[in-house]
Amino acid sequence: MVGLVTMSVVFVALGVAMVRRSPLGALAWSAFSLLPMMYGIAQLRMSRAMRRLSSNDRLRTPPAPRGRPTGWLPPPTLEIREEHPAAALPVEGQQPVPILFLWVFDVTTTGSLLHRLNQLGPVYFLRGGGVLAFDVAQLPRMAFGRIDKMIEESEDEVLARLRSFRVRRRLGYYSLLSMACTDSVWTFALDRMLAEVRVVVVDLSDFEAGRAGISYEIGLLFDRVPLDNVVFVAGPSTDRAALAEVMHTAWDCLAMNSPNRTAGGSVVTVTVAVTTALVEANGANPDDFTAATRAEREFIAGLVVRAAADRVLAAPA
Repeated sequence: MVGLVTMSVVFVALGVAMVRRSPLGALAWSAFSLLPMMYGIAQLRMSRAMRRLSSNDRLRTPPAPRGRPTGWLPPPTLEIREEHPAAALPVEGQQPVPILFLWVFDVTTTGSLLHRLNQLGPVYFLRGGGVLAFDVAQLPRMAFGRIDKMIEESEDEVLARLRSFRVRRRLGYYSLLSMACTDSVWTFALDRMLAEVRVVVVDLSDFEAGRAGISYEIGLLFDRVPLDNVVFVAGPSTDRAALAEVMHTAWDCLAMNSPNRTAGGSVVTVTVAVTTALVEANGANPDDFTAATRAEREFIAGLVVRAAADRVLAAPA
């Protein structure tokens, strides 16, 4: 935070020094230099508000542990298959693909993936961790406005936020449609977002044992979404043994009406795309991506297009 403020002050000072040479240019430079400071203030205010709201005992409702459903029967055997980058699949000329992006609340690969995915279609996701202040257009409200209006605290607020979303395409990029939710409603928001999309991308680059949120999400996906329509992405820091354990535990509690029970055959395969170079790209300008990062971005984009077959979600269990 201090670093952002210092950098902004330096930029503003440089802008003032340029006034004699080009007043309009100096004003534009000074305005642009305020963005890092506004982002820092917005991120800090959002983080504090989220902690305050989620510390309220009334709002602390973590996901209930999943158990075997009533009338449980053994599901097909789950096989986890790793897929490594290969020749990119064709992605040009495809229809827009609405995507739900799930992630461990860190920012190791989030930026490099998001800004490729929203070239394929609108991307829905929940904000958290280091990505609470995201939309530049909302920065002034987050930095100086009523912060409680920027966080969804009830199911009605979640539905209102979803109704406010507008899908647009500008300069080759589709809308990023996000919201920040308290502990009491994020699972409700996730469920409603799931109904809006055709493909789910799960960034597990920072997954480690004990991540209750992402474990809940994996169980929900197994219950609701055909595995052919889900793209799991692992990175060099992913605890793949812990991930396999979470997947097998969730699979053992598979809902009776899950589409994955009727996928056909006695073995169902879940594919995990294993990457190594996406982590290098976070926060970097796309023009500075390495060849390996570019190749992995295209690899994931191809998997998303492949996963975009028509599907029908199962009813909530």
